[in-house]
Parts: sequence; C-alpha cells; structure tokens
Amino acid sequence: MRRVQDMRRKSPVSPAQRGLWSPRVVYHGWRRVAYSWPALAVLVLAFLFLIPSLWGAYSRFSAARAIRNEAAAKLEANKTRQASLENQIKTLGTDAGKEEQIRRNYQVAMPGEGVIVLVGTSSAR
Repeated sequence: MRRVQDMRRKSPVSPAQRGLWSPRVVYHGWRRVAYSWPALAVLVLAFLFLIPSLWGAYSRFSAARAIRNEAAAKLEANKTRQASLENQIKTLGTDAGKEEQIRRNYQVAMPGEGVIVLVGTSSAR
C-alpha cells in the first residue's frame, strides 16, 4: 500500500539520485528483517557451511553409482555365460555331443576307424 502512495506522490529525491530510475520500496515487518544485510550474511555463511557436507554426499553417490554400474555389467556378463553353459550342457546331454567332446579331447576312434595325429599342430581349438 505504501508503495502505491509513494509512486503517486512526488518524492523529495529525484529518480537519478535513487539510482536506476527505480521507485523507492519500503519494507515493513518480516520482509525488513529477511532482506537486511545481516540476514543475507547469515544465509551466505550457512550455505558456505553446508558446501562440504553436500560435496561429501555427492562423492558418496558418485562412488555408489560407479559400483552399481560395474555390478550391472558383471551381471550381464554372467547371464551370457550362464546361457552359453546351459547350451553346452544341453549339447552334452545327447550321445552325439558326448562323442564329439570325447573325440576332441582324447583323440580316440570308434572300432573300425583310424586316428591320424598331425605333428606340429595344436590339438586344442
């Protein structure tokens, strides 16, 4: 209310003297306390006091996020390995799969077959 009255009435101080051609604002009650220099200084000090704890919380969050991402990557790798092992188990469950693994690992032949061993080559695939 006072602001409107100040704008209607001619002020004894010219706009150039007030600075930036702004109307004079007078606060009363809690606004006067909230916008005072001591209150702003207390807010700045409180903010400066909270910065280390905020930075510590951020660093812990960042470390936890990195660990979570590593665990997710490891879980994905384990799932693909599990699928591969289940496929191998399914293959070894058949007679043809067993025979293939025995021939690959032990160089044996069925009766009537011959085994050729090449010297100088690796037997592992």
